[in-house]
Amino acid sequence: MNIRTFLKKLELAQNQSCIENAYSHIVYEIFNIALDDERYSLIDISSWKRNDDKKFLPEKLVAVPDFLITTLDFDYDNKTKSVKGEIYGCVEVKFDDKDVIDTSRLKDIETEDKNDNKIGYLSLYHNVLYTNGWKWVYYSRSTEAKWMIDFREVDTTKANELFGKLLSNLCAIDWQQYIIKEK
Repeated sequence: MNIRTFLKKLELAQNQSCIENAYSHIVYEIFNIALDDERYSLIDISSWKRNDDKKFLPEKLVAVPDFLITTLDFDYDNKTKSVKGEIYGCVEVKFDDKDVIDTSRLKDIETEDKNDNKIGYLSLYHNVLYTNGWKWVYYSRSTEAKWMIDFREVDTTKANELFGKLLSNLCAIDWQQYIIKEK
């Protein structure tokens, strides 16, 4: 995918679809370019429900992310409810820019009733990427962003350079740096 195609797809998703799922397809295409497919797998879990499809997600997880980054040998056995392989991180796709920079799902949420506490993304997935295609924000073990790329205010002459930077940053993420432990 080149920069013109990328920006055109983002504009179409924004103007025609108006839902985050339209951006998910674009994000998936970018990861097909940037993710090392000899080391990692990108799993789409966006349609899972936290309570209905518990599978290997903790019941108290703040939300179900759109994608998981896993080992290639990752496998979930629905009969035995067992998991083979490792989960290294997640990708959360949003529609609005304001939601991409909202860090509320990154942290654990504590309530007066301890039974209602929620597990934030960073407690389970130490590598978290928030995006809507226009904005990309990467977090690694902290609610302070490691990097952010924004295509909204970039003129076309700088867009190609920024696209290269995005792909380079995504390729540089060492997803295995922090292996996720079960909660």
